[in-house]
Amino acid sequence: MLTLEMLFRYLGQLVVYGGGAVAIAYGLFKVLAVKWIDARFSERLEAFRHEQAKDLEQFRFRINSLFDRATKLNEKEYDVLPEAWGRLNEAYWKASVIVSPFQSYPDLERMTDAHLAEFLSACPLQDWEKQELISARERNKYYQEHIFWHSIADAKAASRESHVYLSKNGIFLKRDIKERFSVMDEFIWHALVARETLERVKPHKEPNTAVDRFRKEGEAMLKELEVVVQARMHE
Repeated sequence: MLTLEMLFRYLGQLVVYGGGAVAIAYGLFKVLAVKWIDARFSERLEAFRHEQAKDLEQFRFRINSLFDRATKLNEKEYDVLPEAWGRLNEAYWKASVIVSPFQSYPDLERMTDAHLAEFLSACPLQDWEKQELISARERNKYYQEHIFWHSIADAKAASRESHVYLSKNGIFLKRDIKERFSVMDEFIWHALVARETLERVKPHKEPNTAVDRFRKEGEAMLKELEVVVQARMHE
């Protein structure tokens, strides 16, 4: 490649001859210098373009990586949110049955033996409880006292499953939504524990704050959370 040092060397050799050779040398120098400058500029420009293209590619890679990560997190959230809602909703309604002051029970004492046998075959009571119930004088009372513990165990199991799922997957939810789920999760559990305590220490005439609050505020809190979940799912 022609360098600036070579140009000056050639120019010096021509100047020695003097006269018209100097003019020729000067003209040649201008031509060669321009070509040299153009070559150097093109070289620098190409290097600059290459560096810019490299930086642009790295920038695109980072943007695509961030976009892919955001997309995956968003997809995970839309998988977790309906499942978390379903589990919490199930836990709430099972708790609401247990906590409700109005309970409905079948009249076992009016059942025929065949009817009672069919009923007990689908009943969650243990086999020994079923045998005791059949022999009991007051079948209704026995059933009501024993079925409660099966029902509340089922409700607490649903609440635990909801809590565990939220603990494992809540990280994929928006912070404010996760906090709302956590509040409702604790609200349900405290009501169940309080209701169980009341059953163990009855007769209990003093109002229980957790149970009373669940009865008064539970459904409204669930509806409020439902609106938040629906809004997020349709964003």
